[in-house]
Amino acid sequence: MKRLFVYGSCVGGDTANVFPEDWDRPTYIARQSIISAAFGPTNVVGAIELTSTFQKSMLEGDIASSAFLRLPKELDSHDALLLDIVDERLGVYEVSPGEYLTRSMELIGSKLIEKQANAPRLIEFATEEHWSLWTQSVDKLFRIILESKTPAFALVPPWAESSVQGEKISWHQVPVETMNKKYERYYKYLGDCGFTLVTVPPQEAMSDVNHKWGLAPFHFTNAVYESLRNQILGTLSRPSGFKSNSMNSVVSRELPHDGN
Repeated sequence: MKRLFVYGSCVGGDTANVFPEDWDRPTYIARQSIISAAFGPTNVVGAIELTSTFQKSMLEGDIASSAFLRLPKELDSHDALLLDIVDERLGVYEVSPGEYLTRSMELIGSKLIEKQANAPRLIEFATEEHWSLWTQSVDKLFRIILESKTPAFALVPPWAESSVQGEKISWHQVPVETMNKKYERYYKYLGDCGFTLVTVPPQEAMSDVNHKWGLAPFHFTNAVYESLRNQILGTLSRPSGFKSNSMNSVVSRELPHDGN
């Protein structure tokens, strides 16, 4: 059976869940900013106060920077990589110089941040500091991908501004339009590096109040996931469909829920 490696969050996971049955259950790394993964393990003190085994394992992976340890070993045994960067939206914490943790809902719920001797410094998404750290980190990520020669797809649908039921959506009182503008240069950089960008038109990017994970601008209708899937499969079916740029251009198959 063919296999997907999903590095990202709900967009990648939910897209993987609509792949045909000849695709095996995907490998999944979630809640791990590319910054946190690229800069290596973080030294933290204190117990993780989470009851969910899945959430705890994600946070432990983020602390250990497991993505950049696993990708070189495992990626070449997969038929495609699906990346989404929804997990970048909350920024990262600098715990100590050069050591970063993803500001995820799991990290916030774990109460680890307040247990550190020195208060970690928040680096917010889309600030110039975040952008600089992130682009360096993506360069490292794509070098790993080039060595594996695995087709790499970045899922970049715009966040939904409304649901198919007509509800307007914001994200923690931030307009969706604002978040989409913040994401634009991040998406462009992924394309410039060599990821195959996969998206849908803004008018088709709709959320659904009946989504299994609840209403959110990045919880889309099935039609969105099916469109992303079809584009990926169409590209993979063409012998020359995947463009591997050099770095010089600068069971139940369903995945567990990783939160909002």
